[in-house]
Amino acid sequence: MYAFTLDEYIGLPPDDPRSVSYRIRHQLLHHVNVRSDHIHMPDGLAADLQAACAEYDRLLDEHSVDLGIVGVGSNGHIGFNEPGTPLVPASVLQLHPFLTVILDKKAAKLL
Repeated sequence: MYAFTLDEYIGLPPDDPRSVSYRIRHQLLHHVNVRSDHIHMPDGLAADLQAACAEYDRLLDEHSVDLGIVGVGSNGHIGFNEPGTPLVPASVLQLHPFLTVILDKKAAKLL
């Protein structure tokens, strides 16, 4: 089994409790049997974010998705894909409405 997360904040290291990577690892992946080399998460610290997106897409193309677990935000966003955002089959860099960021930060404090 492979695990792929949908999003990450740019500029946060994966060991920061505010990062998506940290929360996914501690709330889910540490409790299930997934090999660490089969866990893939976007790199919010990549020097070249466009290249990191392309590499992530390449990894996704190599593995089929059998199960998707996504969060739904208070405004209906799924995996940080805001309502009205065009759905494209590729990783993208995206700015988020202030409310989404504030609500996600509040959720992170609940850990």
